Amino acid sequence: MLERRMVDTSFGPMSVLFRRGEEYVVFLHGMGGSGNNWMKVAGMLPPEYGLVLPDLLGHGRSSKPDITYEISEQCSALQQLLSSLSVEKFSLLGHSYGGWISLRFQLIYGGTRKVVLVSSAGTNPTVVERGRLFDQFLDRVMNAGPMNSREIIRKILINNGRPEEKVTANDLKNIPGSYLIIWGTEDRMIPVEYGRGLNEMIPGSRFEAIAGAGHMPHVSNPGEVSRIISSFLESE
Repeated sequence: MLERRMVDTSFGPMSVLFRRGEEYVVFLHGMGGSGNNWMKVAGMLPPEYGLVLPDLLGHGRSSKPDITYEISEQCSALQQLLSSLSVEKFSLLGHSYGGWISLRFQLIYGGTRKVVLVSSAGTNPTVVERGRLFDQFLDRVMNAGPMNSREIIRKILINNGRPEEKVTANDLKNIPGSYLIIWGTEDRMIPVEYGRGLNEMIPGSRFEAIAGAGHMPHVSNPGEVSRIISSFLESE
């Protein structure tokens, strides 16, 4: 059974849903979301896996410090969280913004055996680059996550618009780990072409399209997504 914990980091406490196991699956949610966004898929994975579903820094029940919210800061907070929980052997599952953090985490720490990217950000144009859509997107995020701070989400979005935060093809050609990329064919937030592009840039990666799904296939099609993920995690 999952239990909610508050775990201290140098950025402040982070909230996490946690179940102990020998090998773990760490779920990272998208912009403005929370660990709860992954509950359907997490509940369908084989019971022997330990589960880690944090609210990312600046989100949900976790701390909302006055920092720049660089992707590397999210990675540092995650590393501290996992260390405090004694989570050593794990796979990463990241959706959208969480996928971006997963990629950067691998580039910094490189210790994750398998990585699942669901509708991942990191290579696509951000809302800051789109300009006129910024306030509309911010409104949508706040409506979806009432526990969030509008000013903090704004800071995160602004940081993500910095060119140096992008994950490049050069970064990905030697990135460690084994990769599964899942995308909804009807994703209007980050079109499926970016998923196919990631598949081409990450050597040996596997790509799965979820027909008819949008930007959150793990929510709209949890059974199909969990079956694909379970097969990937159990493969050599």
